[in-house]
Parts: sequence; C-alpha cells; structure tokens
Amino acid sequence: TIDTNTPGNYEGVIEVTYPDGTKDTVKVPVEVTDNRSDADKYEPTVEGEKVEIGGKVDLTDNVTNLPTLPQGTTITDVTPGGTIDTNTPGNYEGVIEVTYPDGTKDTVKVPVEVTDNRSDADKY
Repeated sequence: TIDTNTPGNYEGVIEVTYPDGTKDTVKVPVEVTDNRSDADKYEPTVEGEKVEIGGKVDLTDNVTNLPTLPQGTTITDVTPGGTIDTNTPGNYEGVIEVTYPDGTKDTVKVPVEVTDNRSDADKY
C-alpha cells in the first residue's frame, strides 16, 4: 500500500484492461512528496526568559528546538517597544518571529519574567 501521509518512494500496482477484455497488471513507481510550507511542517517551541531588573532581554535564543528546524531558520525579536519594562519586576510577554528558508513565518509568544533580587538596602 502507498502511505500518502509519509513522503517517500513506493511501488503501486495498476490493472490495465484492453478493448478486447484482456488485462495486465503493471507495477508503477509512486513518489509521495510533502508540499506543505516550512511553517506548516514545523512548530517552534520556546522557553521563558528570566531577566534581572535593569537587564537586557534577548528572546532570540529561546527557541528550544532550533536544531530540529530547517538549516537557515532565523529568529527575530518583534516585541513592540515598551511592552517589557525591565525596570519593573513582573511578568510580561515578548514576541518572536521564526522565519524559515522558504520564506514562511511563525509568530510565537515568549513569557518574560523580570525579577528583582537586590537586597532591601539596595532597593531603598
């Protein structure tokens, strides 16, 4: 049988019926290809970002399965300016754009936690 859900080369069998009623069975090569876009084939997974108060947020290294994505995939932080306030402790949400070699893209939200581990003496 030919598995049309799995790309690869298969051998199919067809039956040919001639006008005089005779029949032949013929083996034919069948190639199943995956024509989905990279964005449809792959699902980037991310881990949250933790940053100290006053620190710099870098979300471009938060894709945990980057090695399994196609070579040439790029990550861009597209978080709107002012969305994450690193001077105020709390939970925020950043956004990255994953661009695949075929030009298709996935947009992924990344949780960001800004923490304040300063001593009380340093805070006040």
